[in-house]
Amino acid sequence: MGAKITAVNGQVLEWARKRSNLSLDQVAEKLSKDSQVILSWEEERDHPTYAQLEKIAYSIYKVPLAVFFFPDPPKDKDPKVDFRLIPESEVESFEPDTLFSIRAMQARQESLRELTEGKNPSENLLSRKVKLSKNSNIIKVCKMVRQHLGITLETQSSWPNVTTALKNWRLAIESSGIFVFKRSLKQKSINGFCLTDHNFPIICINNSTSKSRQIFTLFHELGHILSSFNGYTKDDLKYMDHLQQDDYDTELVCNRFAAEFLVPSHEFKFCMKVYDGSEESVKSIANTFNVSREVIFRKLLDHNQIDKNQYQEKREKWNSEWHNRTKGKGGGDYYRTQATYLGDAFLSLCFKKYYSGQINKSTLADHFGIKARNLSKLENIFLGV
Repeated sequence: MGAKITAVNGQVLEWARKRSNLSLDQVAEKLSKDSQVILSWEEERDHPTYAQLEKIAYSIYKVPLAVFFFPDPPKDKDPKVDFRLIPESEVESFEPDTLFSIRAMQARQESLRELTEGKNPSENLLSRKVKLSKNSNIIKVCKMVRQHLGITLETQSSWPNVTTALKNWRLAIESSGIFVFKRSLKQKSINGFCLTDHNFPIICINNSTSKSRQIFTLFHELGHILSSFNGYTKDDLKYMDHLQQDDYDTELVCNRFAAEFLVPSHEFKFCMKVYDGSEESVKSIANTFNVSREVIFRKLLDHNQIDKNQYQEKREKWNSEWHNRTKGKGGGDYYRTQATYLGDAFLSLCFKKYYSGQINKSTLADHFGIKARNLSKLENIFLGV
């Protein structure tokens, strides 16, 4: 066993654990230790070795190792505070990886401020031009957003598949000044979330969900940004039953906005002639708009053709089927995946600053969250080499 590091601040150890939403037992299990050992470190009756400290810092709490030698716990932004609309019980259920992902997106916002000196590169920021509320005419708002993005319904319907649709929607939204990132969230019940900001609103999508689900999540979170509220999208809609009325109305509006934008009611009425109650007819309508069957069921719910229980039942069934089909599939090339997660807009912004000599290699790597020696791998993918 290595020498114990006596200079570690126990208060900071406790802060880092609670910040990660982990119990003593959970940390003990990850380290193959008794929970009393972890407690003794926090109370400074005993101390971890350097190897143990490294694992705690980088694998469990995901903080710089040096922070454990600070005289006091750092004061950083609590990601839970950013989700005031959501019941406390829901926020407390955020897993450590989810909290880390929210912090990572907060760091992305700081990167954007630093790279642009606080000015969004888009001269026509959508979130300043269009607003959404429970009193909004959703059809009118959807028309305004579609006009702003410059994508007609005819263009949307002409795309060959949902993969192309997702890529094009993401590019259009990023061109309007809203950065879209992806992550593979371990908390599978969360499809995505957003962080509003006057200059740098961002959306984060769970890449572990189907492409068609990601499209709906993208527009649900866009609805939150236009409403000026942080939010997230869950698999299970039952959490909405615990919301205050105003908060419930906001979630409902975001759902209706996403469904109306992707499948406008005036076109949906014509497609209703195809609907005969079967899943095949739902799939046929969904393919017309390059959306999921769930979006079509959302429209059927909004038009009182089905009830809430039918909608939730099908939603859960289709989601379960997708997870079963994709279970055990590999993750592919790491750096190609990272390029997908970061997105064209962020990659372009960062590399432009690097090529113009405004930032160095080390800073560029920091913005991407990778080691400097691996930059060339990401750069080759960005350049299409």
